[in-house]
Amino acid sequence: METYTIPTESQVAEISVSYSANIPVANRLTISSPRIAAEILRLTWNPNIIEFHEAFKIMLLNRRMHLLGIVTLAEGSGHQTPVDLRHLMAIVLKTNASAIILAHNHPSGDSEPSVADKQMTELVVLASELFSIKVCDHIILTAESYFSFSDNNIIEYGEDFQSASNHFQYLKKHAK
Repeated sequence: METYTIPTESQVAEISVSYSANIPVANRLTISSPRIAAEILRLTWNPNIIEFHEAFKIMLLNRRMHLLGIVTLAEGSGHQTPVDLRHLMAIVLKTNASAIILAHNHPSGDSEPSVADKQMTELVVLASELFSIKVCDHIILTAESYFSFSDNNIIEYGEDFQSASNHFQYLKKHAK
């Protein structure tokens, strides 16, 4: 028979999760449209590298669409950026965000989403639904323009926190 020793307190890791917003609620920006989201995101991109390599960011929002913060999740090559879904969800959950906007750039200057962009967006939407987190948009920036999944009726923007999977008919048709 196998014996088991109960660990002592010093042998068990204690995990502490915290989030401290340094901007008072009254001073937080409200992200009321894809255009405003794109303008704010553009301010966070280094204009000297937007045409050089891809980066993937997430805007973290509360239920009132107030901006909690923007996190650079990954940086990649000139044509792709790997996104770790577990890392993305860990950040969203740790900050207690109720909604997110996905964003990345296309150095090529073509703002149209690729099949991989659409598939990854659908995956994030499905994972987010498990935690009642709304994916409000996915914005693709170029040096001169942007593409919004919301503006193109792929994702429904805003404070409606119902299931987002109903808004992916376009993705299912065009992801092949």
